[in-house]
Amino acid sequence: MRTMPQEKHIERFLILKFDETDELCRKAHSFCNELINYFKDSNLLKIEGYPQIQGLASLLKYTDDFVLPVLPFLQDSVIQYQKITGYIDALDEFLDEYRKNTVGYKRRNSHEFHEVLELKKRFVESYKRILKKIDKEIRKNVEKELPELMISVYGYIVHRITHSDVILNEFNVIVIPELIEDIKYTREHKQDFDAFQRLNNKINAITCRFLYDIESEFLTLLGYEEGDDGNREKFETGAVGSK
Repeated sequence: MRTMPQEKHIERFLILKFDETDELCRKAHSFCNELINYFKDSNLLKIEGYPQIQGLASLLKYTDDFVLPVLPFLQDSVIQYQKITGYIDALDEFLDEYRKNTVGYKRRNSHEFHEVLELKKRFVESYKRILKKIDKEIRKNVEKELPELMISVYGYIVHRITHSDVILNEFNVIVIPELIEDIKYTREHKQDFDAFQRLNNKINAITCRFLYDIESEFLTLLGYEEGDDGNREKFETGAVGSK
């Protein structure tokens, strides 16, 4: 028999788990879409090897969530990127303050002001070089394996939520056979980016369903059977109903 404090603790735990699943599935879906769009935009612009600055910036917003855990080969380059952008932001802040507090003729003749401008220019050149390096690494390691990488992204969130290698293996056993035809199609039609989007949607749906099923098993193990004061229905509806 559960006591009231125990029941409240269990409820908070379950609500947090369902919320975490929703949030990470949304993030994974968005990250995979950014990857797809990155290659799509590069293809449309027909500029081979040219770093798509806006696309890379969008990808690197997910540095902690997915880039470093799923794309570890980018670690050194991303750390350099973060340092350089930090320096540029600091220099921009200094220059903005200087412009606000200094009249035009003094600014034009300020040795300090021009030194900072020159320093920023050098950092911007470094910024462009590191973006080009990241772009090259992504093309080399990701473009040919994009379907498998997308599966790895969702596998990562399964492991992050469950902390279980056994459950991750179970996920891979389930998800890969369901997607085998989609993966084959995208490999044969590398320029059909709509197919990659559909694949992302499908993996997302499978992953959410898999995690909801796992969490529903937790409900049963913790004693929330059907008709148990509506608690089981409340948790499942609260999570799945938003989909």
